[in-house]
Amino acid sequence: MIKINLLGDQRRKEVKTQRFAIKIGEVKDLFKIDKSFYYLAVVLWLIPFFMLAYYIKLKDENSKLLSDISSLNLQKSKLLEAYKKQQEEKKILEESISKLTKEIEEINFGKTVLVGLKEYYKPFNALLYSSVETLPNTAWVSSYKQELDLDSGKISLEMQLKSLDYFVVDSYVKRMSPAVVSSIERSPSKTGYDVYSVNLKLEREVR
Repeated sequence: MIKINLLGDQRRKEVKTQRFAIKIGEVKDLFKIDKSFYYLAVVLWLIPFFMLAYYIKLKDENSKLLSDISSLNLQKSKLLEAYKKQQEEKKILEESISKLTKEIEEINFGKTVLVGLKEYYKPFNALLYSSVETLPNTAWVSSYKQELDLDSGKISLEMQLKSLDYFVVDSYVKRMSPAVVSSIERSPSKTGYDVYSVNLKLEREVR
């Protein structure tokens, strides 16, 4: 008796079909790439771009910093120049103030000297005026010398008085007492008149 196993043949066909399907499926899977690989590729491509953009940004910032440094150096030079000019003007001003202060001190010293000398020139001039004002109309002074000694504080006067009248000379000598008086001398003149002369010396304390 002959048995035909049709079922076995069918199973063998199914198994072969499954094997072929599995093989085909494996080939298709080779062309299937995970999405993470795409993202990784995009990231790897973007990295150089960002690096280039960052480099350009750094370059621009560096250029800006260099420009700012140059501007600051220029401002620094201007400030140094202005400071130097200010120092020179300050020096000139200080010299002017010092000079003016010195002049003021000299003026004040001059005032002090004048105030101090006032005690000397007043009696000096008073002696001069008194010796001239009391001079008789008929007499004249042939020589006159008056000195002030600041060290000793004394005023000395030397004068020679002449007149054609003996009594005029004698009267003047008495008014000038206690002056040291030489003797009254008589000498003839070319006109034929006798001239009487006397030398007087007087010394007074300023104070």
